[in-house]
Amino acid sequence: MAMVVSRRWGRVAALALALVVAVAACSGGGGGESAATSAQDSTSAPSTSAPAPTSTTSIAPTTVVVTTTTEPPGPAVEPVVIDLEADPAAQTLLSDSAAQLLDSVSFHFRKDITYASAFDPTFLIPVSMEGTVAEGVVTPKGASVRGDEGELLLQTFGDDPQSSAVLQSRSEDLYYEAIDTADGVFVHAPVIGVLDEMFLAPSSVKASDRPLVEGWVRLDASPPAFLFDAMGFGGDPFPTDPRELLDLIGFGGTAGSPTSDEVEGRSLTRVEVVVPLADLVEINGDGDVSTYVDAFDSLGAFSVDTLDALGRALLGSDALVTVWFDEDDLINRIEYDLGADAVAPALNNPDLIDALDFLGLEEHIVFTLDRFGDPGNTVETPSDFTPFDMSTLGF
Repeated sequence: MAMVVSRRWGRVAALALALVVAVAACSGGGGGESAATSAQDSTSAPSTSAPAPTSTTSIAPTTVVVTTTTEPPGPAVEPVVIDLEADPAAQTLLSDSAAQLLDSVSFHFRKDITYASAFDPTFLIPVSMEGTVAEGVVTPKGASVRGDEGELLLQTFGDDPQSSAVLQSRSEDLYYEAIDTADGVFVHAPVIGVLDEMFLAPSSVKASDRPLVEGWVRLDASPPAFLFDAMGFGGDPFPTDPRELLDLIGFGGTAGSPTSDEVEGRSLTRVEVVVPLADLVEINGDGDVSTYVDAFDSLGAFSVDTLDALGRALLGSDALVTVWFDEDDLINRIEYDLGADAVAPALNNPDLIDALDFLGLEEHIVFTLDRFGDPGNTVETPSDFTPFDMSTLGF
């Protein structure tokens, strides 16, 4: 099977947090002034080398042949083409496992991320975060997810004493929950109230946010909302519905030959999968490939033609996803990178390469799937909720 997903809203959480930072910068509260100063200082002294990468896994990377044109003269950018010989048996293994998890076998999932940017064009400050961003349950009847955002918020805003004090005093409220069933898509996000208190309305919650903060709301929209939308609406900076990821790698990619691997003491089967970069970026919750273009554009050093060419090249680029299967041929682990390593092979221009080093982009994602068929994997529609008309926000 294949899920047909139409994204309409983009990265809601990033826009919301960008607004938070902007308001803080204008008001001088929440460390906004120092953040803006830091961003200005960092742009005046570009780094000549990329920061040391951080790894969240001890698994050895796979060597991938990447086709680019490096001999001048040539285009400044070209699409990244990953040369991976397709294995029909591995493709069948992948699609069969994805179909089981989408149609009949329930499971628990966890998404861990390492993210860094020396100059983040969304947050306007250097950003570095590492940890679990979401976990939940998927069943044939629906999905539920919870995102505990305390550690990530502390890593982002903890250097400011005022913000740190609010986050620590409200640590029990730094989360959101989202549910997708046949009855609709629902979200409950106490963390939004904490952000209101930190930056927008000190010691209070915006009236329009109260239903979302104090209980469940159903997102009413036409066309209907998705779990991805509820996660972003609840404050998740990297909202991913694992069903969409399974659909992409199971039915929208090319699988290479399987190999044996040992992960955390377990013998697993490992398969490399090539998928469209643009699709992976979107499903991961990063918006689209224009996110990369915006990062380069924020430096103010490149022409419109160069940035347009970069966008077109990335739209036609490949990305690599590594998938591990357990002894029952069910997908146990999914891992991929969307940082500098995903973009660098497309660049043939020294100035673009130097800029990528300066931006310090790092984004490493690991999905863990387990508890297959566990009787505790249940998803229920909230018994009490408030309908929320998304058209009031222009959706």
